[in-house]
Amino acid sequence: MPPSPTTTLPAILRDGSDADLRAFLYDLFAAADQLAAIRESFATRLRITGLQFHILMAVHDLAPDGPVGIKQLSAHLRTAPPNATVEVTKLVAAGLLEKRRAESDGRAVEIRLTRKGSKALDGIHPLVRDTNDRMFRDLDRTSFDTVRRSLADIRRNGEAVVASLRSPATAR
Repeated sequence: MPPSPTTTLPAILRDGSDADLRAFLYDLFAAADQLAAIRESFATRLRITGLQFHILMAVHDLAPDGPVGIKQLSAHLRTAPPNATVEVTKLVAAGLLEKRRAESDGRAVEIRLTRKGSKALDGIHPLVRDTNDRMFRDLDRTSFDTVRRSLADIRRNGEAVVASLRSPATAR
């Protein structure tokens, strides 16, 4: 007897089976683990943590020619501002980021890459590019766009699911 399906969504079930969903989830977890290992590998080369590498890349991407705020960075990384602040402080101590009070609002903090931070990212850029080329080489434009949109939908829905599971009303 086949196991009970783990979903009731007709678009996902095939002949009443959720085997495709389960295979997709195993692949998704494996890919997430691989991406985390890749990020850690990049970070190790810079003598920082994977999360710190993620922050450096986010600062680079969000504000290539100027500062980025902690709130903007936190929203981009989907993390709480205090968590981002802790890691940013470590990156400031390492000389990879600089942090200043915003001129327009003395309460806000602006972050930017230092020369050392820019040089570190420039140095690892060829490896990142080669890794991305190899990781995503089998995707054409259409499949890339579909996967990107689908993962954004899954992430957005996941945020709502996690929030509801953390709610006392749904705790068991």
